[in-house]
Amino acid sequence: MANDEHVAILKQGVEVWNKSRDENRDIRPDLGGADLRGANLVGADLRVADLRGARLAGADLGKANLTDVDLSGAYLLGTDLRGAGLRAAKLSGADLRVADLGGARLEEADLMGADLGEANLSEANIHQANFSGVNLRKANLSDANLTWADLSEANLSEANLRNAKLPGAVLCNANTNLRGADLSWIRSNAADIAFLPLDTSRGEPGNRSDVIAHTRASGTRSNVNLSHANLSGANLSGANLSGANLSHANLSAADLSDADLSDANLSEANLQAATLLETDLTGADLTGCRIYGVSAWSLKLEKTKQQNLVITRENEPTVTVDDIEVAQFVYPCSTTRRFATSSTPSGRRACYCWAASPRAVWWSWSGCERNSATSASCRWSSTSTSLRPRTSPTQSGCWLACPSS
Repeated sequence: MANDEHVAILKQGVEVWNKSRDENRDIRPDLGGADLRGANLVGADLRVADLRGARLAGADLGKANLTDVDLSGAYLLGTDLRGAGLRAAKLSGADLRVADLGGARLEEADLMGADLGEANLSEANIHQANFSGVNLRKANLSDANLTWADLSEANLSEANLRNAKLPGAVLCNANTNLRGADLSWIRSNAADIAFLPLDTSRGEPGNRSDVIAHTRASGTRSNVNLSHANLSGANLSGANLSGANLSHANLSAADLSDADLSDANLSEANLQAATLLETDLTGADLTGCRIYGVSAWSLKLEKTKQQNLVITRENEPTVTVDDIEVAQFVYPCSTTRRFATSSTPSGRRACYCWAASPRAVWWSWSGCERNSATSASCRWSSTSTSLRPRTSPTQSGCWLACPSS
């Protein structure tokens, strides 16, 4: 129960309250369970106060000093906490739905299990804060500092993390949900983002690169849910995303160099202009990915499912291939006007285009005209042996098989 005297002083206004705090520095304010709904507490000095279970819905705590305060289980629905100092505050289980924490300082704060659905945390400093199990659905974390923050098992579905700083952040465990989240242009090297369970026996915070090396070597899977997430332009080089669900994710222009995407689900993902250098795609599902402009070199593709990879722009007739490494060579062939027609030994009409390629390429087209090849859907296959590569003195090319008309 709250101390009635303390509550009475606070309700006299911030000026009276702060003066009282200056005169009684050794007293810890007891405001637990107090009804302070809609109160004007801008700039209030509430350091180390006991506000457990307090009702602060709609209150204005902008720029208040809430360092080391205990707000566990407090009701803060729609509360204004812009610019508030919440360093090392205890907010576990608090209700902060649609609260405004823009620019708030939450370093080392404990919000385990709190509800921040649709809350505004833009430009907030969340360094080393505990957000494990927190509901951040549709929350705005744009430009927030999440370095070394623990977001394990948090619900970040449809959250906005655009331009967020994530070095050392923990986004792990099968229950971490980033479905539909916007992580575009995150300012960090994902080798320092733990999309994986941490080895706590090694001590935290510690050398995150050591932790990642350990978990990758031991075959630990991230299993993080990033389906429908916006990761365009994100730096995910070196990230452990093994077993992750990235279906329908936007990874356009993302850097996935040296990332571990083994057994990941990338079906229908957008990989246009992405960089995949020495990326591990062992056992991954790439079915239906859009890969126009992708840079793919020295990939690990054992047991990778590659079907219907779209190599054309969205406003162009669809061309699909079944090999991501060949796609960057095939696209110029699919768009060139240098087509010719001929007949195969069996008498079928055939078309071919000239294009330099490291391996023989065979295209099957679902529609050919006499002197040009046009199609709304065409496909490359590396398995055909029925058509021979064609050469000229200056160029090399490949047959394009056309259905008999």
